[in-house]
Formats: sequence, C-alpha cells, structure tokens
Amino acid sequence: SEIPKTIMKSIKENNSMKVKQFNFKNLCPIENISLKNFDPDLTFVFFSGTEKTKGEELLEKLNLPGSVVGCSTAGEINQEGVDTNSITVSCMKFESETQVKTAFSDGLGDDFTTGQKLAKKLNNENLKAVILFSPGLNVNGSELVRGVSSTVGAAVLVTGGLAGDDANFSKTFTISENLLHEERFVA
Repeated sequence: SEIPKTIMKSIKENNSMKVKQFNFKNLCPIENISLKNFDPDLTFVFFSGTEKTKGEELLEKLNLPGSVVGCSTAGEINQEGVDTNSITVSCMKFESETQVKTAFSDGLGDDFTTGQKLAKKLNNENLKAVILFSPGLNVNGSELVRGVSSTVGAAVLVTGGLAGDDANFSKTFTISENLLHEERFVA
C-alpha cells in the first residue's frame, strides 16, 4: 500500500509535491506528529491491527490535519522496506494546482456498482487518478476497479488496494474522516 512508482516518479520529476513520512515500529507509543510549517493536502495512514479501539486511539493520537485516508494492512511499506506491527504515515503537500477530493461509500453488495458509485462522486474533467482503499474481506477487487474505470474512463489511473489484517483474514479497516470503518470503500 504505497504510492505507485509511476506516480512517484512523475511527482519527483515535476517537483510538484513535498512528502513527510513517519514510521512507528512495533506499534510503539505515538506522540503527535510534528508538522510545523507543513499543512498536508492528503495523508495516507497504513497500520497493522485488527482491533478497532486501538486503531481509533491511534488516529486520535496522530491528530492529523486535512484529508486522511488509508487502511489496515498485512505489511506496511515505507522508505526503509516492509514492516509489520507498525504504522506508516505519509503526509503530502502539493505545490501545483493539484486538487484532492475524497469520497466514500459503504458496500452495496455488488462491487462493480460500489465502484461506479464512488467514481461518480469524484469524476470531473480534470480527474487524473483515483487511489482506492477497500475492505479486504468478501470483496472482488477486480470488479470494484472495473466499476470505477467504467465511470472515470481509461485515461484516469486507478490504483490502490484491499485492506489487510496481517494473515488473520478476520477483520479489516479502511480510514476516512479520521475514523476506522469495516465496510467502507474510500477513494
């Protein structure tokens, strides 16, 4: 669950984004992240865990501004490699005219239709990419992406992933509005 290399390469070449990334290993105690003089437009949070209460406490302690999205994982990818039992927070500030818009939808039982519903909330003529986070259980990710793509068109990059819970296959979470959700799709 990280920014696709093709997007990161484009961002680095255009120098249109600043990123601050924080990694907390072994779910260590977390202090508020210092974002002095840095007001992120978008923040990704990826974490190990299957306990909703602990995840919500984590988000409260992080106290992140702006649009915060992400999910539980089966391994957190960061600049040092892949960790488990950790938290990775990537805060992004766009220096260009990039606009960030988030949308969410609770599952409709039909993943293709859920994808279409999400995409309709985001779709406009300037849309360049959709980053999608889905519950990790009982979801057909291919159908979800097909639903998004059918609405936004082939010129829009669609990427993301399904939430994980290490290797338990019991409970996953997505993040939107600084809260954890078990059945919410987030883009």
